[in-house]
Amino acid sequence: DLSSKGEGWKGNMLRLRKLVVEPGGVVPWHEHNVRPANILVVEGSITEYRSTCKVGIEHPAGDATAEFGQLAHWWKNNGKVPAVLYSADVLPPAMHEDHMM
Repeated sequence: DLSSKGEGWKGNMLRLRKLVVEPGGVVPWHEHNVRPANILVVEGSITEYRSTCKVGIEHPAGDATAEFGQLAHWWKNNGKVPAVLYSADVLPPAMHEDHMM
């Protein structure tokens, strides 16, 4: 709970996840208008397909990306090895129950 960080953060939660996307696997289409996030690719590589870009964006190990605002996108592992990502995002109160995995 981020309430101790100030009134504007009241009820928000910081979530950190490790995601393993197997070859051929996807992170489904989603938006970041109310859930800002940062992603760090630590192993393998993964391709991001953004609503703001006509071609996929390849993210190799060591790459980091910020996700916020009107961004909508999905990710696919087009490689031959698992892609390992760390995702840190801020969940507003309305999303606590649905997204606490």
